[in-house]
Amino acid sequence: MTRVKVGVRWTGGARRVLEMVCLGMATLACSRSPNGSEPVAAPLAPMSAAELRAVPLSASLDLPLQASVYAWRDFMPIAAGTPTSARGLTVSVQLRGGVVPPRELACAGVYVASGDSVFELQRVEQRAGDGPGAIECVMRGGPAWPVGAALQVITSVRAGVQRTLIRRETTIDATS
Repeated sequence: MTRVKVGVRWTGGARRVLEMVCLGMATLACSRSPNGSEPVAAPLAPMSAAELRAVPLSASLDLPLQASVYAWRDFMPIAAGTPTSARGLTVSVQLRGGVVPPRELACAGVYVASGDSVFELQRVEQRAGDGPGAIECVMRGGPAWPVGAALQVITSVRAGVQRTLIRRETTIDATS
């Protein structure tokens, strides 16, 4: 086997461009989920209840972002004849607007605050929402706060590299 040595001479500018492209590709590859289909969101930063209450009720990315929220605890018995035990808090956040297609909204996590207590969840279930471009983010397994408790629900929303927080106020309902 004969090896041929090929010499490539890079100018300073071309080398910097190549380094930036390689760094960008490596960053993109490392910021994807294991199957490569979705970007992996950076972890949510810890925030106090006071900081979360200061998050604005309105937000925008490319366009104004709209959000609606519903929070509940399920009291339905699992099987007939078994005692009723309440499940933890579930929160559903509907998001729409905010971006111009083909960009898409993504839910990067949800904070829920009640009084001085804060619960955060980065792994939320995301699915299509009510209408074109809308998404629903569902957080399950939250704390066992009482029905009727006032909540501040803060959603971390992203579209590409843009990220914003939006806050909504609600109370916990009971379902059975």
